Amino acid sequence: MKPIFFKGLWIAVVLMLTVSNFYGQSNVIHEPETVLVSEGVFFMGRPFNHPQIKKEGGTEVYVSTFRIGKFEVTQKEFEEIMEYNPSVSVCATCPVNNLNYYDAWYYCYLLSEKTGKKYRLPTEAEWEWAAMGGAIGSAKLLNGFGDKTKMAWHAKNSKGIIHPVGLLEPNSLGIYDMLGNVQEITGDLYNRYYYVSNTNNPQGLSKGRKCVVKGGHYDSMDGEDYGTEIINGVETAYLQIFDISSRDFMKKKKTDLYKGFRVVLEVSPN
Repeated sequence: MKPIFFKGLWIAVVLMLTVSNFYGQSNVIHEPETVLVSEGVFFMGRPFNHPQIKKEGGTEVYVSTFRIGKFEVTQKEFEEIMEYNPSVSVCATCPVNNLNYYDAWYYCYLLSEKTGKKYRLPTEAEWEWAAMGGAIGSAKLLNGFGDKTKMAWHAKNSKGIIHPVGLLEPNSLGIYDMLGNVQEITGDLYNRYYYVSNTNNPQGLSKGRKCVVKGGHYDSMDGEDYGTEIINGVETAYLQIFDISSRDFMKKKKTDLYKGFRVVLEVSPN
């Protein structure tokens, strides 16, 4: 017969291991899956496939190697870090939405703190380079995309609802949903012409009330038509948001049910 002391000690050890295992599992961080985008030079701001704009349009910029989210950050991933879900339509595998610039920025900050890695929002240049497929896209496909209806949720195929990430075809780098589902908040503060004079890993303004957003969303038109609109009494040419080079902006404090984001994971230089 075993002494009662050793029996009690064994029970205590088992309980300690069980509790330790339980809390260890609850602290596991499921990091967003990322895709490597190699450095490169490209013409930023060039409207792809627009018959009335010369091919030499845009500004030549250089972007260093980085990793970008394979998918838009999901509601499950966001809630795991932030401990709340602001989204209008609750769906664990759908992109988180109904948030503002600060919500997206703080998610990246906390994710970095918990993992010891450097996560952040993409710059507009990084987003555009990744969307066009990087060097692979510029070599094989002009803008990294084929049939947008097969690769982006928009007004003609979404039935007016948000969808789980990764259901449609990816671009040539294997990145999903960059032109649809939700518009994506970038880390750049809005400046209409910033990249014209800043061509080496360009970034937006250091201060400002607006941030740049890229891509379309599930309720956007398909972006095949180009035209003009009246801005402050002046007829101005515009490009639809399903063109990779097209850009929009939002107030940093404003939440928007059509807005979401994906992360960039910084890569240490060799």
